[in-house]
Amino acid sequence: MKIENFVFDGDNRIARWEVDRNAYVIHAVRSACVNANSDFILAVVDNGSVKVLDGFSVAGKEFELPPPEHYAFEYVLSDNEKDVLVVCSGKNKNGDTLDWYFEINLKTACLKRYRRAY
Repeated sequence: MKIENFVFDGDNRIARWEVDRNAYVIHAVRSACVNANSDFILAVVDNGSVKVLDGFSVAGKEFELPPPEHYAFEYVLSDNEKDVLVVCSGKNKNGDTLDWYFEINLKTACLKRYRRAY
């Protein structure tokens, strides 16, 4: 199975797609993208006062992650080398205050800081 007809509508803050002719929609979306294999979607979603990272496979919602400590989720993007990346903005006052790319293992939902985002 594959994710088909994926659309991220930033003006209305929704993402929608189909799997086996079943339609899915998520709301309050800041950013969303589908991976290269068209079998996984990552979305930065407003969840109250915090932006979370939601992961959806062809089987449905797989995870919801809070941002890494001292960071905030900004957006997701496709990447030729790492498939998909998440950009996080540093929030601590004494150290890292720059934006960073984080790679994500889609099977384990683990984030790992990858490189600076410019």
